[in-house]
Amino acid sequence: MMVLVSALSASILPPTELLVLVLVVVAVCVLVLWQRFVRWHSRLQIALKESSTRQKQEAQKE
Repeated sequence: MMVLVSALSASILPPTELLVLVLVVVAVCVLVLWQRFVRWHSRLQIALKESSTRQKQEAQKE
């Protein structure tokens, strides 16, 4: 099954060098932006918790 998938997808995949280049660029971007991603994720978590708490409080008031 994997041989069939590999054979069919080989024609649409980029050349190996380009694929490696894209993976390296993505890895560098992740390394450079990691702290921003962590900060963004923590802000989203806090906003989600606050929203959840607010909805529970409003439901209890009713």
